[in-house]
Amino acid sequence: MFTTRKKICFIVATLLLLILAGILSFNMRTMVVIPESSNVFGQRSQDFSIAKKLCWDDVYSKAQGNDKFFLQLNTGVSYPANVLQCYRALHEAEPKNPIYLSYYAIYLAAADVKDAESAFYKLIDEWKRLDPENGMPYFLKAYTLLRKAVVPEKAPAKQKSGKNTPAEKYIVKDHAVAELALLEYNAGLKKKFASAYTDLAVRKKLDNANLKRDPLGEMQRLSIAASCIPIPMLGLEQDLVFRLSALAKESVKKGKVIEANKIVASGKTYILHRLEKESPALINILVYHSLCNVWRDTAGEIKNTELLKLYDGVAKEFDSWRNSTRPDAGKLKKHGGMFTQTLLPAIKADVATEDYKPERMINYLIIDQYGLMALYTQLAIIIGLMALITGVFFLFKRKAQWIQLPVKYYVLLAVAGILLPLAIQLIWTHVDALSGREVNFTLNSTNLSWLAKYQVFIAPVYFAILSCILLVKKGGAKPLDCIWNLILLLSAYLFLTIAILRPIQDIEISYYTQQDKLIHSESGFTALEDQAIKELSGKLKNKLTGK
Repeated sequence: MFTTRKKICFIVATLLLLILAGILSFNMRTMVVIPESSNVFGQRSQDFSIAKKLCWDDVYSKAQGNDKFFLQLNTGVSYPANVLQCYRALHEAEPKNPIYLSYYAIYLAAADVKDAESAFYKLIDEWKRLDPENGMPYFLKAYTLLRKAVVPEKAPAKQKSGKNTPAEKYIVKDHAVAELALLEYNAGLKKKFASAYTDLAVRKKLDNANLKRDPLGEMQRLSIAASCIPIPMLGLEQDLVFRLSALAKESVKKGKVIEANKIVASGKTYILHRLEKESPALINILVYHSLCNVWRDTAGEIKNTELLKLYDGVAKEFDSWRNSTRPDAGKLKKHGGMFTQTLLPAIKADVATEDYKPERMINYLIIDQYGLMALYTQLAIIIGLMALITGVFFLFKRKAQWIQLPVKYYVLLAVAGILLPLAIQLIWTHVDALSGREVNFTLNSTNLSWLAKYQVFIAPVYFAILSCILLVKKGGAKPLDCIWNLILLLSAYLFLTIAILRPIQDIEISYYTQQDKLIHSESGFTALEDQAIKELSGKLKNKLTGK
């Protein structure tokens, strides 16, 4: 017999089970992985923006003061409208910090603001004094001077499509300023290295971040590392070489062949200086190769066969890498994970088939956790509708009866209705021959579809039918009674199913994250990028030094 107190306890238990199941079904960190990965590829996603903000707030929680402000720059969900002013504030707060000084100078040089010219030159003089062996401040000053002295021959022409094509030719407008620029540039070449302290910036941000070793933590690590690449520097270096190339060609026209040869030969020294004390990102290596292409063309125009051969060797080495058939496209498509399938074709690295497994399994487990959300959403709606139906009948004086079965039947329900379907699902997902998880999930859609149907529809319906059979045969329940009693039973099913599957999935995600050899790297970038950087920078150094 159900007393009023027992009825209240059952209602409270139902609500608690639904709330707890809802909490367990939603893994905020897992749900943010996919939108966060789009940020790494340069597409800022607003999906799960509130959850993303909470996760990034956790990343920032360890840092304090200027370190926190620097860590927040170009990471998370909000990006400053004026990055230059941010670096100015950081530099003014810590004038001797080489990272803040370098980044402020780079953004100031790229800004090309006349009012800021005096501040830039003052900053460069301070940088030279604080960092006497670094050629970077000299190169930045040379660039700002060359920007005045060597200008595009004409404005970019308008194509019929409406797009601008870049100006290809430069002319020397002010020879006196060009000479000053060359003095600064040559002074920089005499220094021991030329660093913008990018790798130091990455290390500083990572050390101050509260990062977890899970899929989201890996995406956040990559996002932080990417935020430390001073984007204006990439275009600035290319622009500097275009203008120096124009100076070399002008020198040949005036009969100053030796001076022209020195300018073109300096490209080798500049790149070696940049590689000397700074661990580059892959995009920096690609830029350095593009600089060699410019110098190769210039060497051809000034008819310096020795330099032409040098830079052409670099270009051919790079072309050989770029045209490589690595990785095996078939294996990558079949076994690769979502992130590596996007990244690897551009990196050209060899990957053993078994090394694809950790990320691929994480992809599946993330889908599984989305499945828990789908299960919760569907059953919560069904339970709500059942409560509504019984409520409507109650208003028409047709009350459903509370039925309490003997304990052994609840045990039977737990074993046959919950544990058995869960055992089937776990066997299904952990035996490759059944799950198909030895291949990428895009090639396994049929299996995933059936698993989703089983988890979200077949297993709950089986449990509900088994419950109704017991309620009718052992408790004499009528249809309305079954609906009413199923509210608590389905809530218990939902909670227990999610409470068992969620920890198993979390443990497996953690395990495969630890096993990963392709994405995680202490450098901040991916291990695959580290491999490509090591290969390309090594080849670049060897070619430029004649080894």
